[in-house]
Amino acid sequence: MTNWASSVIETHPAAADLPVAERSRFGLHLRRPGRRRLALLSGAPVHYYHSASRSWQEIDTRLQARGDGSLGAPGLPFRLELDGSVSVEGAARAAALHRHKAWRVGFFAAGRFHELARLGPGQVHADQLRRQAGAFRHQITLLPGGLREELLLAELPPAPAERDAQLVVESLLPAGGFPAGWLGEAQRGTLRFPMGWAQDAAGQRLPLARWVQLEKQGLRLYSGVPFDWLQQAEFPVVLDPDIDISGHVGDGTIWGANTSTSSGQTNTATQLTVGGRLASGEPYVWRSYLKFDTSSLGLAAVVEKANLTLYVVTLQNYLAWTIHLRQYNWSAHDAFSGGTREAAWDGLLAAANTAVMGTSSNPVGTYLTTADLPTAWINILGNTYYGLRCNQEGYGYPNNQGGMHEYASANHGNPLYRPVLALEYLAGYPRSGPLPLRARLLPPRPRLADTRQRLSARARRTALTARIARN
Repeated sequence: MTNWASSVIETHPAAADLPVAERSRFGLHLRRPGRRRLALLSGAPVHYYHSASRSWQEIDTRLQARGDGSLGAPGLPFRLELDGSVSVEGAARAAALHRHKAWRVGFFAAGRFHELARLGPGQVHADQLRRQAGAFRHQITLLPGGLREELLLAELPPAPAERDAQLVVESLLPAGGFPAGWLGEAQRGTLRFPMGWAQDAAGQRLPLARWVQLEKQGLRLYSGVPFDWLQQAEFPVVLDPDIDISGHVGDGTIWGANTSTSSGQTNTATQLTVGGRLASGEPYVWRSYLKFDTSSLGLAAVVEKANLTLYVVTLQNYLAWTIHLRQYNWSAHDAFSGGTREAAWDGLLAAANTAVMGTSSNPVGTYLTTADLPTAWINILGNTYYGLRCNQEGYGYPNNQGGMHEYASANHGNPLYRPVLALEYLAGYPRSGPLPLRARLLPPRPRLADTRQRLSARARRTALTARIARN
């Protein structure tokens, strides 16, 4: 499904028969008797404001043809072409920078690119643009908060002639968009290419190498993994070199090689990783963070119940573990960067456990809902923040083993799987318009104040006496 507002009801049966009281950019507010409401909130936008009708409309990410021949969806600024080009609407300079096109797959070795396959015209499948080239399939998925790019490898490609070769996706970039060199924090201000990942069928993950190189034909972006890693991987393998041309959405993940220091972060991944793992000899610890815009509850709303629901997409259970939800306000570090992530990493570690989110016995494909959460934590005037941490994150795991969950994030391609914060609340009175009054009012009784001055006298209870002075 491509529509969150319609599909979220499937995961919350209690909301199925409730009428919609109000829509907001990040959620639905369903009517219960009296002033009671049930709010279902997402970390990513689920509605866009339609100026002509002055109303919130549901975001549906199915690709539709635009008047200029490109593809997109109402309310979203992204444009896709059948040849794989992507861009974002906006000012002329912004639109020029925010362009990108994956077009070849091959090996990169000794400073040169060797083509294996060239990606041809694509075909539309609901919210995806798919392009096939032999054993390689490239696809771009339209999301409410951005675009997700993936390269799927059905089998191991032929071995390259050169040693230390990388299997890469080559993408075209606009002239002047980036300086040549490795991609890092310096590139996060304009056209943003966050760290991507490669993952095989067994769940092994490896961060992608990403760099920009100036060729005779122009700038090229390369994203890939060592061929040596592919030789020991289980197929199919997915390379996920995320595109982020819209900014982060509501959640993110920070990781490090140990529990005390962080080394990387993302606000654009499709999963929230929590736990620890030894991947290809490299130790990893992951902590994840969630944010929900809860300001749509309105002034004077009283939250009576709060629950968080997440969907499990990956499980590793080398030993028993528990993942806890923690009340942690990381607003000062939002969005994550190399300069802010360490404070968020330490802050979540110092926070106390609030509720159990999941355990090693919860399998993939399971919806997990917390017990009732403290309602005083819900910020009805802004954003509500949480964090996730595993109690066995620092365990010394054997190679390619771990203790972790991955939950679908607000960026996940399937809206059914995205995090949902469910709030039962008593709505405050409207901030504008007529106020609801009592059914029976006493008739008005006007009273005028009497401003006249009244003079009065009273009898003295004591006798008057006089004294005569004698000389």
